[in-house]
Amino acid sequence: MKKFIFFSAFLMLLVSRLSAQDNSYIGTWKLISQKIMLIDGRSSTSDSSNHIQIKIITPTHFMLLSEVMVNGAWRANACSYGHYTLNGNKYVEHIEYASYEINSTLQTDFTLRREGDKLYQSGIMTNSDGSRVHYDEVYIKEK
Repeated sequence: MKKFIFFSAFLMLLVSRLSAQDNSYIGTWKLISQKIMLIDGRSSTSDSSNHIQIKIITPTHFMLLSEVMVNGAWRANACSYGHYTLNGNKYVEHIEYASYEINSTLQTDFTLRREGDKLYQSGIMTNSDGSRVHYDEVYIKEK
């Protein structure tokens, strides 16, 4: 009987935690614009004409796939995968796999905002070499 009560309490806690999570970000998102600002002031912008980027957010994990136009052909540029934490609109990716170097110093500190079918992601990524890059991205929800 004690095991049943413990299991029931655990299940209720789990369900309440999942239902309290903001599920509006879950889905497949396609990048429509991106601005990247480096610490030295240089910046670059891209949109879907020269950069294809898909972000998939599940209740527990994310995946990012990116391609860029090189000499008239689409080429894989980057990919990453891992779990995330979401507290309000504060979104932190814990990258477990990437096509670029990752180590314990790689950190993300983003905010998310959803308006209709658009997802706005803004914030800082501190790369493995310590450099900091600010991202402002806008995605549209894939149907």
